[in-house]
Amino acid sequence: MIRTKHPRVTSSNKSQALDAAQDILLGFTQYPLWTMLGWQDIKQRYRRSKIGPFWITIAMALLVLSLGVIMGGLFGQPLATYLPYLSAGLVSWFFISSCMTESCSAFIEGVGFLRQMKLPLMLFPLRIVWRNIIILLHVLLIPVVVTLIFHASLHWNLLESIAGLALTAFNCLWVGLILALVSARFRDIPPIVSSLMQPLFYCTPIMWHPEQLKGLSGLVDYNPFYYFISLIRDPLLGQSIPLSFWEITGLITLGGWFVALLFYKKYRHRLTYWI
Repeated sequence: MIRTKHPRVTSSNKSQALDAAQDILLGFTQYPLWTMLGWQDIKQRYRRSKIGPFWITIAMALLVLSLGVIMGGLFGQPLATYLPYLSAGLVSWFFISSCMTESCSAFIEGVGFLRQMKLPLMLFPLRIVWRNIIILLHVLLIPVVVTLIFHASLHWNLLESIAGLALTAFNCLWVGLILALVSARFRDIPPIVSSLMQPLFYCTPIMWHPEQLKGLSGLVDYNPFYYFISLIRDPLLGQSIPLSFWEITGLITLGGWFVALLFYKKYRHRLTYWI
């Protein structure tokens, strides 16, 4: 009895994992739908506004200027080098943190669609990440302009930032998928995630340089946010991304999607009861 039972269980698990993977891939293929939904979210959020998402650009520019002057003075950093570093870091963090906090409500926001039609669940985290990419394209003007103001030339390795952004967004998807599922079951997760992002911001080299943190290098070495922010920030500053950063983020990507697939396989059928 035991010998005949194990193959059926293994086969069933493989079949469920394959179905889950196919459902995730199906979400990617339905890009006309999630790109349209993400764009509609932006239009609805800034409805009747004259400049729309550029309000975020203005707010971010004021934040960069105020923090740059104050923190640059406290750290004894010249504005010519500190403002480009700060602006690129803040913009990168803004994208990552927004994807994570908003992904918690991905299925809750899409409850109307989920109750009326059968859609691949991956479509909703894709919607969240896509609309944040649209917003990111607005605020990316800030580090570019800051760099040009201080007469620093833009290098060809700026193209590395596009690859870094793509890899970062791809990781935001698996994180968002897990957070969306957990948040649908436990509604305390969204405020918990929002609360955690603030201390994580101060623990990540955004306003300070890694070499300034003496004796606490573990906050940098074991901080995944640092590596993904560097993928976007370093090319904007004219620096090449170290090969080790690509290796670390690549391992995080593979491990994260593996965990997300297992999680998705186990809990995706329960979502209809949770929402």
